[in-house]
Amino acid sequence: MWRHLRSNYALYKVKAPERAERLIRRDLLDIVNSYATSKYGDHTEWKRLTRAFPLLGGYFSAPKGELKVKTSAHCECTISAHMFQKFQKANPKVFEIGTSKRPCFLCQKYIEFLVGDIDLTSSMRFIISGYQGKVRIGWKPPDGPPNALSGIIRFLEHEVDKILDTVAHKP
Repeated sequence: MWRHLRSNYALYKVKAPERAERLIRRDLLDIVNSYATSKYGDHTEWKRLTRAFPLLGGYFSAPKGELKVKTSAHCECTISAHMFQKFQKANPKVFEIGTSKRPCFLCQKYIEFLVGDIDLTSSMRFIISGYQGKVRIGWKPPDGPPNALSGIIRFLEHEVDKILDTVAHKP
């Protein structure tokens, strides 16, 4: 009986992403103000930031210094980018990606931006077992199509804009 069953699934080997150690700034206020200066020429203060976001209130000042972080592209993004580049002109265009852990929030966004270009991928979809919704420190995008990377950059800029807007409108 088993000899007669056929599978539509194929297994592909994808090179694992390289991990790199990086120093990142711990000072959220400095990061927000660097962006604000480049875009608006405006600054905010720690007191205003903690008033707008009370969960930061446990700190009397912004954490200083740098933090050593190991960065890497997560496997589901690497696999998605590989499958996108390999099969964007082929059929079928629905791919299931299985991982032992649910992908993080930035992986979810990356995959959404990867297939977001209607002209190239009108029928391409990635089926993932769900998302955990957490932002993981050390996340970096894989080598992949520029539309996905530019989508992530626009998304992150929009998130920092929302932070600045919240700070500006909080009394």
